[in-house]
Amino acid sequence: MRKALAFLIACGLVVGLASVLVPTGLAARGTSGPVIVHLSGPATPEQIAALGSAGLTVGVPYRHLPAVSGNLASGRFADVSRLDFVRVVREDTLRTLTGLQVEAVSASSTVDLANTWSLDFIDREKTSATGAGAYVAVLDGGLVPSWREVLDESRVRVDLGRSFTGANGNPVPYQLENDRNGHGVAVAGTIIGYKLHDKSSTGGFLRDYATGSPGDYTVPGVAPMATIIPVKVCDNGVYCWDSSIFSGLDYVVGLKLGTEAGGELHGKPIVVNLSLGGPSSSAAEEAVYEFVTSQGVLVVASAGNEGDAGMGWPGAYPVVISAGAGGWRRQWFGDQEEVNNQWWLDDVPEDAGSIDEWFMVWWSSREDRSRGQELDVVATGRFMLLPYLIDGKATPPPDPAPADNVPSAYFFISGTSFSAPTTTGVVALLLGSKPDLTQAKAEEILRKTALPIPAGSWDAGFPFPAENTWDASKSLGGPGTKTGWGLVQADGALDALAGKGKGRNS
Repeated sequence: MRKALAFLIACGLVVGLASVLVPTGLAARGTSGPVIVHLSGPATPEQIAALGSAGLTVGVPYRHLPAVSGNLASGRFADVSRLDFVRVVREDTLRTLTGLQVEAVSASSTVDLANTWSLDFIDREKTSATGAGAYVAVLDGGLVPSWREVLDESRVRVDLGRSFTGANGNPVPYQLENDRNGHGVAVAGTIIGYKLHDKSSTGGFLRDYATGSPGDYTVPGVAPMATIIPVKVCDNGVYCWDSSIFSGLDYVVGLKLGTEAGGELHGKPIVVNLSLGGPSSSAAEEAVYEFVTSQGVLVVASAGNEGDAGMGWPGAYPVVISAGAGGWRRQWFGDQEEVNNQWWLDDVPEDAGSIDEWFMVWWSSREDRSRGQELDVVATGRFMLLPYLIDGKATPPPDPAPADNVPSAYFFISGTSFSAPTTTGVVALLLGSKPDLTQAKAEEILRKTALPIPAGSWDAGFPFPAENTWDASKSLGGPGTKTGWGLVQADGALDALAGKGKGRNS
């Protein structure tokens, strides 16, 4: 377990480590080197020429976004900044993925599992919506080479996928299916489900089968019939520069507007999932996300894993739908009295008397109002059994023990990296029912139908003791900022969309 936790430091955003991956020396160079230049509109050829004359080597002139990436020569900041069409010149900022690996557990005809605690947690089983017709652009680390062994190939459009991990966010086509981390596959599996080969003794937390019996299973996702568009914006599955993220956003806007992929997705419902974030923000960057949503592309992002230190950006921008991480009191016990490995398939009590069994996890980021941050909702994000294919190796080794140097294919992992796609999956369900749903309306629906989380929630002491006591939360109508508007509810959101309910928080 210690080894698995140590590995995470290299592959995700660990509690308290939001900025450790910022390259040293970047600030020392001043505002030169890789930069983002925000403009009054998409760059024209004349403006690109003017930027070049002023000292900017343009990397990517985004087709739709009001910005360009590039490299700024030393001492030329003022020359570029004084151009009348330039709004802001800033360093190309690093974001990191918000996965938090906590416990490692691996999991002949295929058996379809009906439900999991993570879906029951959000009442997914109470709606028949599937997300059919909705597209989810997963801006992440791309796909590991063996992704087809765990994801349904028919639900992943690699032909529409792109990789923007070159210098200044330039495309690198051959990198899309060359991830060595597995974060993007785990995010996609949260949304559409995945294939589980359950076996014992794969170096996990408990030496027991995750389902109770060995074999092959399909684990359901939040929106099983949605279509994943993998967009690689994180190099080596970890380093996610704004220039690459902006290239990904620009491409997705192009899909929506019909200027990409031969116009195939023109006008189709698309939601972006961003399970990443970082400590820096700017009004100019916020304007980019406002522009993206104004074009009909919805955006969901993780809140971050920094607890009271505040949310990560872009999730903290009010225009972005943000998701914190929630957990269940009976994790690792379920409906039994002893620790077991099958609890994740147990029923989560949902009656009024069981409300204190749900909580927001202590490491999940809360908003800092002094910095203009806004947290929307909480969703499943603690101890989720997902395919996390370290080094791209998906084939489970034979029982009774893994071969040397072959990692487990499945992990109980945590982080707002997975509460974000849980929320994105619910948005995909909404888009499948109402393709013209706007960002503002989706956010309103999620908020007003969220399940209130008590101000004094349960002490989540297993396996790591930590106090989980909040002030009065928004979801209870108070002035607090801890738990957003409460726990996402798939059935309530679909009912509200159909006009069948007023919502819990209206």
